[in-house]
Amino acid sequence: MARTLDPARAEQDARTRFADLGTAPPAVRDDNGVEHSPDARYTEICRRAKLIATSDGLADAVTAHLSTAGIEAEVHQVRADPAEGDEQVMTLRTTTADGTPVLVPLRPGATTLRIYPFTDSLVLPEPPLHVIELPTTARSADGWVDATTIAQTLKAHLHP
Repeated sequence: MARTLDPARAEQDARTRFADLGTAPPAVRDDNGVEHSPDARYTEICRRAKLIATSDGLADAVTAHLSTAGIEAEVHQVRADPAEGDEQVMTLRTTTADGTPVLVPLRPGATTLRIYPFTDSLVLPEPPLHVIELPTTARSADGWVDATTIAQTLKAHLHP
């Protein structure tokens, strides 16, 4: 049985995780009752894991919106967008209007969308095929850019 996705719910879950990105993991208590704050490395690992989980929910919502517009896209796997650094986010696998297989990394809160040629590598190849700048007004007060806006913007560049 196919999974039915509620894009509003997927996005709301992702937005909630997005708001929690900067929250450090809690201190742990050892056998002697002494609390230890997590070290910086563990805190960064947790933040990156939250970023991936957040981008996964966003990717689910964007894919659902694209589907209703007749555009085939699937949530693919994590990739590092070289324009953003080494942090991994979920990507959409789809095709451009001319039929080229592409990947679109979805970084939560980003107002720049990049479309890269498809690759099996975890690091996307430079340069991107398309760079799309969303207006700064696309970002809400909490820093979130909603899935509907992202899907509407991508539609002009993707194959129906």
